[in-house]
Amino acid sequence: MTITWTRITVLAAALALTPVAAQAQQPVNLAMATLGQGSAWYIYGATMADLLRKTLPAGSNVDVKPFSGGVGNAKLVARNETPIGLSFTVTNRWASLGTEAYDAKIDNLRALVGGLDTYYLVVVAAKKLNIGSLKDVKDRKLVVKAFSQPVGSLGEFAMRQLFREYGLSYADLKGWGGSTTHVNYNIIVDAFKDGRADVLVAVATPKHPSISEIATFTNVRFLAIEPERVKGLTALGYKPATMPADTFKNQPQPG
Repeated sequence: MTITWTRITVLAAALALTPVAAQAQQPVNLAMATLGQGSAWYIYGATMADLLRKTLPAGSNVDVKPFSGGVGNAKLVARNETPIGLSFTVTNRWASLGTEAYDAKIDNLRALVGGLDTYYLVVVAAKKLNIGSLKDVKDRKLVVKAFSQPVGSLGEFAMRQLFREYGLSYADLKGWGGSTTHVNYNIIVDAFKDGRADVLVAVATPKHPSISEIATFTNVRFLAIEPERVKGLTALGYKPATMPADTFKNQPQPG
């Protein structure tokens, strides 16, 4: 069983956009918060920026920022540090309620565009660990080098939430001799190829190129997420879904 985010939503602070509308015939400068270079979100941002440059007044500039991800972008927009940012429906919910990744309600965000893609929560593990679930890590107190995308991304925060469902923490892994590392995909891919990574927790589109590369060129398996753990995540706003078999290599069963 996997958890899916049915849609990506683009968020913007209404106050941040008002001056742009008022100066429609004058060149404007926009910034869009995405995620690290090479990520799907950065590509989305670059594509949107190209379209906007063609329709905004001559001399306008759209700057695509390679940060900070599904959790952090809402905070950047709310503080008017950037007028537009990509985000997830589930993180938007937390932001509006002031729960989970947010310690206060954020009420100056507006959804502009939605329906861009579908994302799944996936757990990938090196086959040498001989585990079928994160429960095995907890029960056997395994020495595990776990990776995610950087802090500020939903991938990293979802790893914390998923660990919590299993009664795990970053401190537990460190105490057993393991580690947690939060970096961009190019580093994660190399770490798996070099044998320096054991587990990856990620939110990913079907056929995600970096996860496809890991699944193709390293000996890994996709771990199950038990129904009870799915139930706990669903209570946070995630939507249960089954990722079709063979979405990735080494994933012969629906997940």
